[in-house]
Amino acid sequence: SLAGTTATVSIPGQSANTLVEYYAFSSMMSGLSADFSLYTLEFNNDGGNNFSYSIGTPPPPTIGWANLQWPPNGTINPGQSFTVYGQVYLAGVTDAPGQGAEIQAWVGWSNTDTEPATWTNWTPANFNVDVGNNDEYFADLGAAIPQSGTYYYATRFQYQSQDFVYGGFNGGFWDGTNNVSGELNVPPVIPLSNWSFVIFGLLLLTFLFIKIRK
Repeated sequence: SLAGTTATVSIPGQSANTLVEYYAFSSMMSGLSADFSLYTLEFNNDGGNNFSYSIGTPPPPTIGWANLQWPPNGTINPGQSFTVYGQVYLAGVTDAPGQGAEIQAWVGWSNTDTEPATWTNWTPANFNVDVGNNDEYFADLGAAIPQSGTYYYATRFQYQSQDFVYGGFNGGFWDGTNNVSGELNVPPVIPLSNWSFVIFGLLLLTFLFIKIRK
């Protein structure tokens, strides 16, 4: 398009890893499609080198959202099953049907309520279902807990070899304030010998209560 002595042209978009070369010229002819130089009045071709620019490779997509979906807390006996769910979203990957390619997932735990990035205990999670544009994963945390105590858990996701991201309950990336770790209580198991003592004590109290009432 020409406005006075200034002309403007838009070069169409090109694919990645493309070198685009161009130069500018003016002519009295319209609709030129070949033999441009025969009709050129003036031109600027960068001293015969042509001007150029390169189309680079777009960066890979990154995980845009992840959470600890459910449950926020729980209580189990040692060795009892405790299934934890988490969801992840990556544009162009998880919004396709089925499991998104090249995504890995874990559920981790710690006996201190600290940042999940510092934890060392992580159990691989399996794909569960599509939830809208998200992919949901799950893992049995109960099988990984070694003994009684109070534990904190969160999710971890990775796309290709990118940095890990961590999910908190249940609004998004773990931040320790709005999106936090879940809490799991595993009470100690009372040995059978102790139960015998407890039962004996209850019977004795019952006997004394009856004697007092008489």
